[in-house]
Amino acid sequence: MAARRRLAAIMFTDVVGFTAATRADEPGALARLREQEGIVRPLFPPYGGKEIKSTGDGFLAEFDSVLKAAECGLEIQRRIGERNAKSSGSPVELRIGIHVGDVEELGGDIHGDAVNVAARIVTAAEPGGICLTEQVVDQIRDRIPLPLERMPSQSLKGLPSPVRLYRLGRPAGRADLPSRMSDGPRIAVLPFANISPDPKDEYFADGMTEELISSVSRLPGVGVISRTSVMQFKNTTRPVVEIGRELHVGTVVEGSVRKAGDRVRITVQLIDAETDRHLWVESYDRTVDDVFVVQGEIAQRVADSLKIRLQSTDAQHLARAPTRNMEAYSAYLKGLAQAGKSTDEGNKQALSSLFEAAALDPHFAVAYAEAAHVFLHSGFFEMIPLEEALSEATRLARTALELDPTLADAHLVMAEVLRSRWDLTGFEQELRVALDLGPNLAQAHSVRASYFIHLGRKDEAAQESAIALALDPLSPQVQQSAATWYLYADRVDKAIPIFEEAIARDPESAFAWGNLGLSHLRQGKLDLALPEMQQSVAKHGTTHPLELSDLAYLYARLGKREEVLRIADQILQFRGEGHAGAFALASVYAHAGDRAKMFEWLEIAHRERVQAYYFLRLEFAFEKFWDDAEFRAFIERLGDPAPEAGPGP
Repeated sequence: MAARRRLAAIMFTDVVGFTAATRADEPGALARLREQEGIVRPLFPPYGGKEIKSTGDGFLAEFDSVLKAAECGLEIQRRIGERNAKSSGSPVELRIGIHVGDVEELGGDIHGDAVNVAARIVTAAEPGGICLTEQVVDQIRDRIPLPLERMPSQSLKGLPSPVRLYRLGRPAGRADLPSRMSDGPRIAVLPFANISPDPKDEYFADGMTEELISSVSRLPGVGVISRTSVMQFKNTTRPVVEIGRELHVGTVVEGSVRKAGDRVRITVQLIDAETDRHLWVESYDRTVDDVFVVQGEIAQRVADSLKIRLQSTDAQHLARAPTRNMEAYSAYLKGLAQAGKSTDEGNKQALSSLFEAAALDPHFAVAYAEAAHVFLHSGFFEMIPLEEALSEATRLARTALELDPTLADAHLVMAEVLRSRWDLTGFEQELRVALDLGPNLAQAHSVRASYFIHLGRKDEAAQESAIALALDPLSPQVQQSAATWYLYADRVDKAIPIFEEAIARDPESAFAWGNLGLSHLRQGKLDLALPEMQQSVAKHGTTHPLELSDLAYLYARLGKREEVLRIADQILQFRGEGHAGAFALASVYAHAGDRAKMFEWLEIAHRERVQAYYFLRLEFAFEKFWDDAEFRAFIERLGDPAPEAGPGP
């Protein structure tokens, strides 16, 4: 029989410690082996994999896609991790190795150097982990939203030279791999082109894109890329295959809108992002008032194409319109753009546009929810007094929930309000509802990451940050949040490139500049940190006390105590004008080594319920005091802001 050669991705799996386990308890070890076979074997076909053979306590499998092989490996480890979490018996631990290269098929088996490499590298994987060769990493880099960590080059038995290896994600069962956003397909709705005679109708096309994303997001089991990421491709001529690769999606919706008077023609097509094959094309000629009905019909057609079975309630949700007033929608979109700047002036302009949207349509629930988010942002960063921020945010969130109790955004902002008032039970309940209603809501996963940071559960915080990035990979705001939680989860090397990408997309982001500087400061690279933090303060001005306190941190590291105290004076002046800044002042005095004033302002921050106080045990200004008896007694007297680490939402 002639041998056939081809390029393939090869996976080996191996049960850790199987030989020793059989000596200790052969029946139990064999039962666990059969159990893992029942978990692993069915996962190969959904990812285009083919089981070549069982190796006794593992498998040799072949895939025609390197990316699919890596995704299959992640799913195997996730399922094994779930099994271990539910079982009261001995855990099952797997190692996985993946390589890509030429193989030769003969008699139903495969042979060649590529198979030998894959067989050797599996032993280099950690229990619960996945080990990849450099050839695999070259093909999946930036296509999987998980860390790829370089391992030391290793000389492996039977191989002539050292092999460059990488670790994918973190070992399951030790620090669980992130749950997949969904077990179904991933899809992106690209910005609809405006081909109307009047260029001013651009907002209509943008609104169409926004609401179609919202409609498709209601499909059960579908991962949908958020608006901020897809809007990066507005007016682009880039191929769909390239866009799909950058967004990590298999399917793309694109279309155009032509509006003339009260009539509108919408053309939409569904495209396979891997092959650029058009799955279907449809045109709709309707009145403007019917545009949201059309969106529901398109979402239904997408569901049919992806073979998604809908319940009757799902179908009803698809046609739900947030507003029928397109002027209100235009004002809302303007508000979103301004809120994304994360500055005092941007927040003021955002509120102006969002309140305009609510005035044009008093039943526009999403506009109220977004305005509540803006107030919370201003309060957290001490741009305005916290109580003012919380009072307005609470009022607006309640209005949004009264108008639409099924709005995930409204439950999310109410969760943040409750956390700001230190009602952690209520916060967890509302966040859980937000995630149930909006599993594709990147910001909800980011908030969950911040909560895990608060609990000191840094691995889980990093996982949620990865999910948020996967849902909205090109959004500067999501990038900034995710990178911040990576920073506080002690993954500075992961945070820095994300901050840099966020700045490349939005050079005016003071928040990203400041935390990039803080990241370099944590690495001891003070020469890089100084201009970055100065850039942040220049963009924020003295209306952002926490950014000033980070700059004080840098000056303290440089031994410039007079500069630290000068910053304290700036924040005191800001506070004297009727603003906030208590926690920032406590941080600055901590950097200055003035214990008495540090405690004084911490007590004020606690009394004023400053949101940043919630992260007291994580704020770098106080790390040198964490083991200080007086500091511990102080936070015990006031009430430790970090509760025992429970299960979380």
